[in-house]
Amino acid sequence: MGPAFQRTILADFRSLHQLQRDLVVFLETQGVPPKASHDVQVVCEELIVNAIRHGVGSRTGADHRIELSVALADAITIRICDDLPLFDPTSVPLPVRPISLADATVGGRGLTLVRRATTLFRWQAANGRNLIVAEVPCGQR
Repeated sequence: MGPAFQRTILADFRSLHQLQRDLVVFLETQGVPPKASHDVQVVCEELIVNAIRHGVGSRTGADHRIELSVALADAITIRICDDLPLFDPTSVPLPVRPISLADATVGGRGLTLVRRATTLFRWQAANGRNLIVAEVPCGQR
């Protein structure tokens, strides 16, 4: 395993914004290619936003934590663990493709982006916590 980025944040959007900035700096300083960096950022953002939006909802996230680990090797391994209500995002079916733009709904495409960006996307309940493991191809460094 190569260099790794690890952070634990409160399950709220303010904490997520700082996490995103720190992740960008890490990926840039490690020389991660632009496409891989973009894909890692999209995967992390979509999965953490979904956890906060659906797991915390209107309640405060101060009592909940989200742990992120991004490890660099031949592929970039993303691990997200949280203590929010158990939910398997890998079981969510793909959205039905709209017939026209007028028929399209707003939202609901984040997990599709995650699936397209990853070569591995797995969830498990680990000691009453959600654990997601995803891999993004690294490309050339």
